[in-house]
Amino acid sequence: MTSIHRIRFRKNVFLIALAGMMTLPALGYAQAVEALSLQAARTRSLASHSEILSVEQAVNAARAGVREARAIRLPSVGLSANYARLSDIPDPTVSVPMPGGVQSIQIAPVILDQYSVKASARAPLFTGFRLQNAEKAASAFASAAQHDFDATREDISFAVENAYWAVFGTRRAVETIRETVRLVEVHRADVERLRDAGLVTQNDVLGVDVRLSEARLRLAIAEHRAELAEATLADLTGLAPGTTISLLDTPSVATRVLPPVDTLHTAALRQRPEIQALDLRMEALNLRADVTRGERYPTVALGAEYAYARPNQRIFPAKDRWDDTWMVGVGVEWTVWNWGATSARVGKAKAEAQRIAEQRRGMIDAIRLGVLNAYLGVVEVDRRLSLADVTVTQARDHEQGLRERFRAGDATSTQVLDAEVALEQAKQTRIQALVDSEIAWARLERAVGGRLR
Repeated sequence: MTSIHRIRFRKNVFLIALAGMMTLPALGYAQAVEALSLQAARTRSLASHSEILSVEQAVNAARAGVREARAIRLPSVGLSANYARLSDIPDPTVSVPMPGGVQSIQIAPVILDQYSVKASARAPLFTGFRLQNAEKAASAFASAAQHDFDATREDISFAVENAYWAVFGTRRAVETIRETVRLVEVHRADVERLRDAGLVTQNDVLGVDVRLSEARLRLAIAEHRAELAEATLADLTGLAPGTTISLLDTPSVATRVLPPVDTLHTAALRQRPEIQALDLRMEALNLRADVTRGERYPTVALGAEYAYARPNQRIFPAKDRWDDTWMVGVGVEWTVWNWGATSARVGKAKAEAQRIAEQRRGMIDAIRLGVLNAYLGVVEVDRRLSLADVTVTQARDHEQGLRERFRAGDATSTQVLDAEVALEQAKQTRIQALVDSEIAWARLERAVGGRLR
């Protein structure tokens, strides 16, 4: 091998090694790709969204409140143990006159070390139905919290579906504009050939260049919007920033049966979790009023205690030994007068229940209006989609016809460019109609509170 060949060989090896070192970082930092169906996107979001997790903890807290209210109705048992060291004092004595003088007699020895172990139990016998109503109120609040959780899940699912179809729509918009750029580039080549043949002027070429720059600018804007839409979907589904998302679903163009609006109204009032949550809260507040009203009745409770102590205080005289004693009894407590505090609390609970009732009436009106708006939205977008299909076909035929006429010298370059832009706009309108159709149906399902597709 000559020296020149050796130099070239080393140079090639160096270039190959350099290319390899430049490729390794790119491989290490390659973007992750995640294939997502719409259902998978919903599942991921519902499993990781912070708002879902927050409302879920509210449900857990409400359920714990039910267990607490139930436990209060059951007997309670307590244990205690004590040890005390007393200061040294003289033994208590009493002076008794005796033959021969007054004599001091010790009453009981002073026991300095005192021990005790006690077990006590208390069971409510009658509380004016306060405990029963408190448990029912807690259960109603827990069920309302669960319906709040369901409503939040539906809101998040709707947001995910919006984001999913936004990614689809912006990506299809990018593809459409890229096709326009390609058509304008092909047209520019045709115009250049005609200019070289002396059939058009340089101004015609410049006019095509202006349209090509405009199309490339629209493409850059569309690509930016597609990146933002993808980042939004990644954030909602808990994917790492920069993840490339591959969409597995496409909008359906199948004919869907739209129920009558009255049927949708009825279904919404029956299915919407917000209405059910308000009904349960109103029930819970009325039960709280009953709880407060029960304070007007006496409370009867059964109590028991077992003591094992050294010395046992119930045994006299005290002895330095372990003795056990017990007690069983019934106690009654009754607040006869508290200056109307009970009545005030009852009125407060009733006012809160009435406030929920008024809120429910307002929500019913809002739901009816929301269902109607969503229904009309579906009707409008379905009509728009049908017209968009026809428009795309007409625009494509018009653009192809003008292109042929231009090559034959029977149309101007401006007409061809205008036709290409019109075709792009028709395609964009159809893409938006497809996306709007999916979102409109999703909005109707959210308004009704159940699936319709």
